Amino acid sequence: PFDMNITNDYLIVACHFSDEVYIINLSDYSTAAIIETDEQPVVVRVSPDQTTAFVGCDINDKCEVINLETLTKTLSISNFPIALSTFSFITGNNRSSYEYSDFKVSPNGNELIIGDSDDQILFIDVETGNINNTIAGVKANKLVYSGDSTALFAIYPYESTVYKIDIASSAVVDEFDLGTRYVSRSEICANQNGSKVYVPLDANQSAILNFDTEETTTFSSTYSAFWVGVSPDHSTIISGQNKFSILDFESETILDQSIGNTQYIGAVSPVGSNIVGFDPLRNEALFFYDYSNPEDLQYLGEFVSGKAPEGDAPYRVAITPDGTKAVLTNTLSKNVTIINLVDNVVDTIIELPEKSEAIAITADSEWAILGGHDLGTIKFINLTTNEFAASLSTGSRPGLIRISPDQQFAYVANISSNNISVIALDGENSTKITNIPCGTIGVSWAAQGVRSDVQVSPNGQYVLVAASFDDNVKVIDTQSNSVVASLTVEDFPIQIAFNSTGEYAVVSNLFSNSYSILHVDGANSSVVGTFPSSGNSPLRMDYDPVNDQFAILSNANKLIDFINPETGDIENTEYYSSVGSLYQIMINSLGEKFILSGPDSDVPGYLVTETDIITLPASPSFFDYNEENNMVAIVAPGPDYLTVITWDSTTVGIVDIPLTDYSDGELLANYPNPFSLNTTISFNIYETNPVSLFVIDQAGKTIETLIDNEIYKEGSYQINFSAKGLPAGIYYTKLSVGNSVDVDKISIVK
Repeated sequence: PFDMNITNDYLIVACHFSDEVYIINLSDYSTAAIIETDEQPVVVRVSPDQTTAFVGCDINDKCEVINLETLTKTLSISNFPIALSTFSFITGNNRSSYEYSDFKVSPNGNELIIGDSDDQILFIDVETGNINNTIAGVKANKLVYSGDSTALFAIYPYESTVYKIDIASSAVVDEFDLGTRYVSRSEICANQNGSKVYVPLDANQSAILNFDTEETTTFSSTYSAFWVGVSPDHSTIISGQNKFSILDFESETILDQSIGNTQYIGAVSPVGSNIVGFDPLRNEALFFYDYSNPEDLQYLGEFVSGKAPEGDAPYRVAITPDGTKAVLTNTLSKNVTIINLVDNVVDTIIELPEKSEAIAITADSEWAILGGHDLGTIKFINLTTNEFAASLSTGSRPGLIRISPDQQFAYVANISSNNISVIALDGENSTKITNIPCGTIGVSWAAQGVRSDVQVSPNGQYVLVAASFDDNVKVIDTQSNSVVASLTVEDFPIQIAFNSTGEYAVVSNLFSNSYSILHVDGANSSVVGTFPSSGNSPLRMDYDPVNDQFAILSNANKLIDFINPETGDIENTEYYSSVGSLYQIMINSLGEKFILSGPDSDVPGYLVTETDIITLPASPSFFDYNEENNMVAIVAPGPDYLTVITWDSTTVGIVDIPLTDYSDGELLANYPNPFSLNTTISFNIYETNPVSLFVIDQAGKTIETLIDNEIYKEGSYQINFSAKGLPAGIYYTKLSVGNSVDVDKISIVK
């Protein structure tokens, strides 16, 4: 499903890649009709009398006309210039979103009005599909009416002119020239009589443009609006951004703001005072607001779409040293999934207070340490009980964690505060010793995101930090917990590896297409030399203990340089032209290489070994290797997969584990929900299996066991649950059926 529109009776949903429109009956949410369309239906509009839907299709530029009384398609209009206007992609979640050009139905319902994103606006007859009128010289992909529908405004991103069109004459009657400024996004709203509009501008600002006075009122504290809406009476502006703002058209002032929920798409209720916004790339929650008093905006909270908790957008994975579990951080759903690698099933999903990316696991396989985002804390997961155990404040955005060889300390790179936290490890009782300033660290978004590296020497005596934005490497003495040397290298040092003795290290310089060999000796450390790599964008690396070489992959040129750790000489170069861009390399104690690549042509990704080139089911972001079981685990954020690959003496085993699996059983909605005391939990069993049903809290701790490993046959079941004695809040029901785990949210109110 891509776009939708609504009448009093129906929800009309355009399904982007199945070339059809679903019409949903709002009285009972049943499917009233499924209507085939031309390729890629992407924009839905409805006539003012709610009797007709118009669906713009991208590939062949057609508009399908659907009679909502007979639920049939009555016309296909050709040469209808729907076009892609914005494509957004986020590496961390491997999510993308699209925006297409806009069109409007005329106030009398007789014409469709659309800009061709080039130099004209077309007025198209809805009965015949013929062009009734054309306005030349106007570049537009977004249109909006004034409140009284007498004027239509047209904009195009990065253009400096806002056009005002008189509906009665179908002609441009005014233009607002922004001079050296420009409209930054295809978003605009207008007041009631069409004298003013609100638009996002460049330089991270927004503005009210007064067509009568030709004056501009600019706002910096709103930032550049990601989405724009207006109240039903067109007096109040809704400006969607991380700084969610309410403004007044008449006084041209900000009335109130709510800060903290980044949002790119939103809607304003056509009646009342409700608003909802969301960010399709970074969060699966909808943010709800009430502006009944515009000077006292109320944030009502969020509601997570889909089944919660799920493992959405797994970004990093780590296998426990004993090979029995995999721990995945899910950046979109802000939780962590623990996979049972013995049975290859989801064991537990643990909710976190914020999204986490980094993972480190202690050598005894008992503790997972997770990074953080806005809260500035690392999290400790007890892998014996599979429970959230503790948080510990470090610095701003802890994005990478390394554990010392003796398991006594963890070193945490705080990306925003540019320091390294030294943590004394003791499970949930771990403590922070100090923060060490380390220069400016950060992230490269190549290869699905690579953080400025931190590496601990094999003897634990030194820690190296890639101060990427300072073009140097810091040497930290772990006895004094201080920087004892700063080694100047080349442009944007990003990844580091030690040789087996720890006497030498290498750092890849991403933007200068080079690498530097370092001699590591505390305050006497030095740069042996900086050398050009064979390809562009040298990135991740590993050390080959058998051949005593550093292996540095080139992300841009699909090659790996094998380098003498003391002299920096390239001793060999291997080429991987048959796969995608190289993301990651790991080398085991036998010198065997495991190489992850991104997509190539129609293949979403590859894992390359000494003997195999394995096609992956989805685009990967990261992998981990466990030598104990000769096992690789690869996360795919798009479809929320973990691919597990194992080798024995004769065969390769490949298992794809969906992070939410309903194949054996499924939870249905409990009723009532929310509830104060009692609710009925319903579920389906699709095949005879052992069944367990739990109520868990937001930390993943079991509150009550309702069914304990009992055999259930195929069928539908209900069970009553009493919340007596439980405080109000959000809880979850967790159904385990065979190899399936399903989790759903319940809400207790008191």
